[in-house]
Amino acid sequence: MRMTSSSTLLGIVLAVSIFGAGVVTDRLTNVNITNFPLDEQGNLKITMAEKPLQKYKNAVEIKALDHSSHQYGGNEYGVFFYPVNLTLPFAFTPNEKSLNITDVWVAVGIIIWDYTDWKLDVMINNGTSVTSSVQWCYLTSINRFTIHIEDPSIYNSIVNGINTLTVASRRWVDGRWDLGWCTAYEASIFIEYEYQA
Repeated sequence: MRMTSSSTLLGIVLAVSIFGAGVVTDRLTNVNITNFPLDEQGNLKITMAEKPLQKYKNAVEIKALDHSSHQYGGNEYGVFFYPVNLTLPFAFTPNEKSLNITDVWVAVGIIIWDYTDWKLDVMINNGTSVTSSVQWCYLTSINRFTIHIEDPSIYNSIVNGINTLTVASRRWVDGRWDLGWCTAYEASIFIEYEYQA
């Protein structure tokens, strides 16, 4: 197949135009920008805009009692408490500066000495008492209670630093709730909080 002279000429003109434009054009061209603000010396004015702080959430688990550490004179079975309440210190020291606490859970494991219904009352920093749901417990086994604290006044009582968790055990006996003989095996506080960064 033969190419016509007009299509050959067109191809050459296009090739020279495209290639020639890149070679012939001056690559360093001064450009005057007139819409940027300049100061008195002719330098570009720069205004730094502050990035607004964002809110983030984080959570920590704080172990107030761990049976394996033999805290408070306890043995491998934990810390026996009766007829008094068990008060445990815990440190809330978040990495970030806490803005406000948004959620709190307490988990307590106890060993009991009879078969019956049990419940736990917990207090943080001697505030309002919160009661767990009733749970059937078995002799000499670890019975775990989880208590969701939803009272904002308790959230506000938790400070950065040392706080206290108080636990009282109650058992159902003879048609009424009474203090229960038990051993605290473990206790943890889960705190969710907001911070700005």
